Amino acid sequence: LWILILFPLRPTLLIPLNHVCGKSFKHSTGASEFDSLKLFEKTTNTNTHKENHYKMISGPKSMTEINLGTDPSANKDLYNCWAKKYTADVNNWGYDAPMRVVALIKENLLLDAATCLNVLDAACGDGLHGKYLAEAAGVSIVAIDGIDISTKMLEVARSRGCYRDLAECDLSKPLTTIKDGQYNVTSCVGALPYLKPESGVLAEFARITAPAGLVCFTHRTDKIGDWREEQNRLVENGTWELVVETPPLPYLPNHPEYTDKVQMKVCLYKITA
Repeated sequence: LWILILFPLRPTLLIPLNHVCGKSFKHSTGASEFDSLKLFEKTTNTNTHKENHYKMISGPKSMTEINLGTDPSANKDLYNCWAKKYTADVNNWGYDAPMRVVALIKENLLLDAATCLNVLDAACGDGLHGKYLAEAAGVSIVAIDGIDISTKMLEVARSRGCYRDLAECDLSKPLTTIKDGQYNVTSCVGALPYLKPESGVLAEFARITAPAGLVCFTHRTDKIGDWREEQNRLVENGTWELVVETPPLPYLPNHPEYTDKVQMKVCLYKITA
């Protein structure tokens, strides 16, 4: 009875600490197991969006667990936990955006025999887009670099062997480590729903892309309206010109929460400044 009085059990205390998102945790010297559990309980109570991530080691069960908004920390946790199952899950859902973007880039590249491309795969995720870029027939690519907010997803991308460099990067902040005009092509597949237009990410994509280079990105049809003003602003100030915006295309056609209710568009711009 005295144990129950001193150490009242709560449901959150039953969550094991030694397998959270694939990491092992050790208690600090002098701290009891109960102290560590109290700390974990406090963390999950004050950061409710993370609690679901810890339960999601095997991957998200619904779109609610994926559509976390624009909090970089929450999205980093999501994709770190999801990394091992991500490729299989999106394949099952019929996700082919990486392949479609590569096809559009290839179709609109103006190449001559001496042209060799440096490409940035922004929000490279599991590296599937980089793989298709590397395999694109008739395109001479010097190097593909990848950046992503998730260290675990970067590990998956690295295993594909198609990237020159891979680095952890938060696209909601300026890309200060990348020089002006460093890339001939900058592509971003599937990441803009996790970012805000006012973050300046599109202007950064334009800045790091060489004149006459291409910037290509995808939008979900339920989010594209949020970005119109920023895309048009960059046209009006002479930064880029629209090459093509596709009609709505399948996004996750095999996922029951998406089917044809939420689709995607691919936008391709040419740098003019």
